[in-house]
Amino acid sequence: MKKYFSIQIIFLISGFLLISLFYEIGKAIDFGLGFLAVLIPNAFFAINLSILKKIVVRAEVKLVSFFLGEIIKVIFIMILLYLFSKIFYPLDWIIFIAGLFISLKATYMLPLLAKKI
Repeated sequence: MKKYFSIQIIFLISGFLLISLFYEIGKAIDFGLGFLAVLIPNAFFAINLSILKKIVVRAEVKLVSFFLGEIIKVIFIMILLYLFSKIFYPLDWIIFIAGLFISLKATYMLPLLAKKI
């Protein structure tokens, strides 16, 4: 789990630096907000899973709390997307969605980059 989040942080920092280098800092902030809209709920879900793994309960309870946690994570992502779009009003949606998409796809880079980290 530490490798997963370290890869996501590396993608966040590198994307933020590249966008701020080639564009303006406002677009880099939009990228970071889109990225964080997925990263924050994923972190809470991972903490929930690690706690759930350590406690001794029946398998049915673990399964139900896994899916309940996943539903809460998706709702939390939608709430963050809405709040970020309202608070940071002149939002560049393409950069924002790109940050969201890269955050979602960073997990697929884990097998490629995990041995190097």
